[in-house]
Amino acid sequence: IGLEFISRGAAFVDFVDSDRHNYEQFRYNLEPFYAQIEDKFRFWHGKLRWMLEQVEGSKRWDVIWLDPPFIKMPRDELSDLLTQRRAKLFVLHYDKQGAPAYDQLLERAKNDYTLAYQRQFGVSTVTILVIR
Repeated sequence: IGLEFISRGAAFVDFVDSDRHNYEQFRYNLEPFYAQIEDKFRFWHGKLRWMLEQVEGSKRWDVIWLDPPFIKMPRDELSDLLTQRRAKLFVLHYDKQGAPAYDQLLERAKNDYTLAYQRQFGVSTVTILVIR
């Protein structure tokens, strides 16, 4: 998704993934055109919490696309991102098991974000929140 953002003109994209295989595959897939986009992204290999500790505390993003492994949903990090208003738009992808936790987070975020879209696809749900 981040590469699609870059291809559509995004100034910069932060990728975060804790899986070593995903990181190595990403680097391999970029080899043919790495030189053309190397100044447009940063790949963080580690946990979301670690990445957030590394970036400037007041950093804001236009879009945060969160699609974690369903069993490892970073609740605390997401809560911080929402309550600190760190993005103009959030895209959240989760499954039925994670839905109660996401519902609690969405309830907390309702003063700062508007629910723009929500749809269930099989066992997955996609939710889009826009800052007020």
